[in-house]
Amino acid sequence: RPNRLQLEEINSGPAFAQKILRESRNLSFPLHACCMIRRTSFERAGYCYRTKAGWYADIDLSFRLLNLGSFAAIDKELFRFRTRDAGHVLTNDFRLTYNTLFEIFEEHTGIFFARDASEKEMRLRLLRGERRRFLSRALQHALAHGDLARFRAVLTVACRDMPAGFTRFLILALGKTPASHFILCRAANAVFGLRQKLRRTSQARA
Repeated sequence: RPNRLQLEEINSGPAFAQKILRESRNLSFPLHACCMIRRTSFERAGYCYRTKAGWYADIDLSFRLLNLGSFAAIDKELFRFRTRDAGHVLTNDFRLTYNTLFEIFEEHTGIFFARDASEKEMRLRLLRGERRRFLSRALQHALAHGDLARFRAVLTVACRDMPAGFTRFLILALGKTPASHFILCRAANAVFGLRQKLRRTSQARA
């Protein structure tokens, strides 16, 4: 299919990476599957995928390659490949999907905006705010469906952003206390149900 990015023939890798980091609200990345990469570039980028990037090691590698310099865009169909069906997901474990994307985008935001401290801090603040919203929804969803194992896992990740202290200790202890689960699950279920009802009402009006 035609390239929708409207790229120039020669493009600055760092500038393109900054554009992605500024504009990508869903932490998506438009390149990689359709790229031809020099072996020397692989070597300079530290070779292939990093295990810590999980399912999104391709995005992490692409950011590292963009940091090397310019790349060319060929506006011609050279091959065909299969795309996945709409809604396809690789795994339902948030720790291997969306949360990993936050870590990748956070790391490369620090790299590509290293020379502009104010913009770097602003981008990181926005990214962390979105991550907190995601984790909050994940906590609510886990409780509303009675998935206490997922709830504890999300809570542990969410608390990494909190400074060590009594509040963090109390929240983690609360998540491990069986007596608190009934109240938390009932509250989350009520909120989750209300959000679903509001969403259906909004869709019906549209």
